[in-house]
Amino acid sequence: MGTDPQTVTQGVAEGPQPAWANIIDALREGRPRDIVAEAERLLREFPGNEAVLLRCVVVWQGLGHHKRALSAIRGALSVQEETAGLHEAAGVSCAGLRDFIGAIAHWRAALAISPESISVRFRLGEALAVGGHLAEAEAVLHQAAQAAPHSAKVWCLLGRVIVARGDLPRALVYYQRAIECDPQHGDALMQAGEALAQEGRYHDAMAVYQQVLRRRPSPIVWMRMGAIQHGRGLLPEAEQCYRQAVRLDSGDVDARVGLGKALVQRGQWDEARACFVVALKMRPDYGPARVALLALLEQTGRGQEAKAQVEKWWARAPDHPELLSLMARLARGRDEKRKVLTQIEARLQRADLPKGMVCALHFAAATLGDRLGDWAGAFHHLAAANLYRKQEKGYRREDTEQGFAQLKEVLTPTFLRDAPRAPKGARPPIFIVGMPRSGTSLAEQILASHPDVYGAGELWELEMILRRRARGVAAVVPYPQNMRAANVETLARMAATYREALPEASRSAAVVTDKMPHNFEHLGAIALLFPGARIIHCRRDPLDTMLSCYMQNFGEANGFSHDLADCGFFYRQYASLMDHWRTVLEEPFFELQYETLVMNPEPTVRALLDYCGLPWNDACLRFHENKRVVHTASYQQVREPLYTRSIGRWRHYAAYLTPLVEELGDLVSEEDRVFVLGAAKSEEKEPDGAPAVAAGQGNL
Repeated sequence: MGTDPQTVTQGVAEGPQPAWANIIDALREGRPRDIVAEAERLLREFPGNEAVLLRCVVVWQGLGHHKRALSAIRGALSVQEETAGLHEAAGVSCAGLRDFIGAIAHWRAALAISPESISVRFRLGEALAVGGHLAEAEAVLHQAAQAAPHSAKVWCLLGRVIVARGDLPRALVYYQRAIECDPQHGDALMQAGEALAQEGRYHDAMAVYQQVLRRRPSPIVWMRMGAIQHGRGLLPEAEQCYRQAVRLDSGDVDARVGLGKALVQRGQWDEARACFVVALKMRPDYGPARVALLALLEQTGRGQEAKAQVEKWWARAPDHPELLSLMARLARGRDEKRKVLTQIEARLQRADLPKGMVCALHFAAATLGDRLGDWAGAFHHLAAANLYRKQEKGYRREDTEQGFAQLKEVLTPTFLRDAPRAPKGARPPIFIVGMPRSGTSLAEQILASHPDVYGAGELWELEMILRRRARGVAAVVPYPQNMRAANVETLARMAATYREALPEASRSAAVVTDKMPHNFEHLGAIALLFPGARIIHCRRDPLDTMLSCYMQNFGEANGFSHDLADCGFFYRQYASLMDHWRTVLEEPFFELQYETLVMNPEPTVRALLDYCGLPWNDACLRFHENKRVVHTASYQQVREPLYTRSIGRWRHYAAYLTPLVEELGDLVSEEDRVFVLGAAKSEEKEPDGAPAVAAGQGNL
């Protein structure tokens, strides 16, 4: 709300000549002392001249001398008639001194004298908003917008006020008005993009940010685009956005930390660590970089080292929310877990947390409650966390239903029998698919413990190639319809693109695994791109699977996971699609049942290796000794020997699972259905009590 030097120069140049010649020269030559001296001289030379006074005030304000400007204005107001110009200028200096109460008083006085002044209304609306008087700010700015309907800056500020009032849809209307007035209005475009992202309209937000980038390169815009793609689970796109932000501003620690976190999830540990280290060199006490580096230590198997450092930093910042979230994962022993849980719950009572951090702490508290056997308390936190996630991300059942229906309509038995195929490669990948939390990480860890196998983790490349292919069939044809027109050359090019994107470290391995669970959607395409590829379908009890999904802080790719009824719906859709693939694929896939693997590991692993064409190796039963890094939610579990405590764990939460059971329908046994409904009735009778089940330990 201050005055910039360019405005000072313009204001002075518009003043009477030649009186301003010396000031203009001093401005151009950067001589601030001479500017002040000349302004004081002019005031003495033209006492009582309001025009001269106001131009001197502009000079002082531009130089940040608001106290001097205010003193001169108040002196004039004490001896001459009040004018709108004097009150407006006084308000500017008050605002420059962060005295918004004084600024508001002066601008109210200016409006009383000159109600038609758009600039005063704008300033008053902005000051009211800063002071928290949002309803009055909105009313004042509405009047300004009616008087100046083509002013982009008025509509933009009105949008900001409405955002502060919590009405994002209406704010977007005002931002759109601002953009209509000035399609290149940078602030309106930036704020519209942010509001669209908050509304979950990510495609629209990205389009607006692209519009900003067409005006000028901006590291802030690239950073925001990276955050959107990261939150959606689109890691390759997020990485590229963060890299652009770092390229444009190498000192942006947020961009470096964002890039590092994306690289962690993509398994590029060394470069991720370098990002965090560089960020900490630039800002040694920067919390997000410190926490990210400590989390990387923990995730790469250096838990004791991470814990020692966390405790050191925790002593300095015991209420730091990200440290608390990390401590929840590192806590060992019941007393330590209770201590961390107590601190998290106390931190959640404070109102200064961003919503995303509130959500993360609720998930952390749920994990601790689960490990302590406080099932009711854990579910309370789960419900709070998932309610936020559902409101933020949303989930459209019709998108899943329509998408899976199209896969069945296009990739039919006849089409897959007659369709061309890419030439068979020397080493077709092994695809490990299934629902998230069904045992895909465990399956890959077992295979990656074999000396001939490289576990590549969750790769997004197949999804990107299928849905965003720019060559071959016209890009306007969506997947899976584009597969109808794909010829041998197109399919070969797509397969080659996938292989080229595999990690460099995998090049020397005889076999590479890709354990992206959602590749279960693409088994028909896999049959065309990689003839002879082995497919391992991981299965687990649907109640255990979907409760475990509900306990994870998943992104947009698993949007169904934030509502138990949606979990049941998605599982049915998935099960139906897998039935379709069993019918249409010529080569059967391997059905790896989690419970069977846990109860009878050696015969199950032998059958798995035999299906994959791999000789027996004892290391596959000692998978927990494998030091490879796992970057999925199961990274802690795969470092332990096989255990049975996760089988039937849904029974601890049975009282809350009625929506899930109802959606799953006949996919749940009658015995389990009766158990859930009975537990729910017991909970209704004793709403303050936990379900009557034995306490136990373990991770979902």
